[in-house]
Amino acid sequence: MKLSILQGRLSVPNEGYQETPANWKREFSLLGDTGPAYIEWVITKKQLFNNPFFDDDVRGYPISVVCADHVVDERVFEKGFFFDNIFPLCEMAQEWGVKTVGIPLLEDSAVDTPEKKEKIIDNLVECCDAFSDIAINIEAELDADNLFDIVSSHKNLKVTYDTGNLTAMNFNHDLYIDKVYDKITNVHLKDRNFNYGGSRNFGEGDTDFELIFKKLSSLNYDGIFTLQMARGEVGNEESHVKNISRIFRRLYEKHF
Repeated sequence: MKLSILQGRLSVPNEGYQETPANWKREFSLLGDTGPAYIEWVITKKQLFNNPFFDDDVRGYPISVVCADHVVDERVFEKGFFFDNIFPLCEMAQEWGVKTVGIPLLEDSAVDTPEKKEKIIDNLVECCDAFSDIAINIEAELDADNLFDIVSSHKNLKVTYDTGNLTAMNFNHDLYIDKVYDKITNVHLKDRNFNYGGSRNFGEGDTDFELIFKKLSSLNYDGIFTLQMARGEVGNEESHVKNISRIFRRLYEKHF
C-alpha cells in the first residue's frame, strides 16, 4: 500500500491546521514508524511564497503531491491569477523532482457554471503543455461527468479522489469511480457525513470505505492513498496516525 499523509497531521498545529509546520523535516523523520511513507505538501494562502517549498531544498524528500490549496479562490479561472500562482509552483516542483501538483476545485474555486468549466480547462491545458513532466491532479466538488470532461482534456490531468467530500455531496462511490477510474492516482482517505457534514473520526461518518476499497481493488488501482482523517487529540498526533494507518492497511490487505 502506497500510503501518504497530509502535511501537518504529524505535528501539533501551532502554525494552523493546514499550514506547513516550522519543523517540517521532523514529520519526514517520523514516516515509516507511524505508517505512511510519503507526505502530501500543502501550500496555503497564509504562507504562500513564504512556504519552505519555495525557499528550502526539499529535493529527495518523499513528497507524493504538492497541493496548491492557495488557489481555492474565485480568481482561479482568470488566466493571470492562475499562471501567477500555479506556474511558479510547477517550476519548483520540477526543481525538487516532485512529479504531481494538486489543484483543488472546491469551495471558492468550485466549477459551478459552464463558463468556469471552459476557462479552467483552457488554463489547465496550457499549464500541462508548459510542464509536460508533471501530473496535475484535480480534486473537485463536482459530478463525475463534469470532472471527467475536465481531466479528459489532457493526458497529464489526473484525479485526486476525496472519499469524504464526495460522501458529503451524496455521490454514489461505485458509479463515480467507474466514470473517472482511469484518471485516479491519489485517494484522500477522509470520513464525512452525508449532506455536507464535517470530517469525522473513522467509522463515525457515512463514508463506505469497504465499498471504495473493494471497488478500487477490482479495478487494480495502484496509486497513492493519502490520510486526511479528522485530527485526534492535540499532542497525540503520532499515536493517532499509527492507529488510522493500521486501520487502512487492514482494509487494503483485505481487498487487494
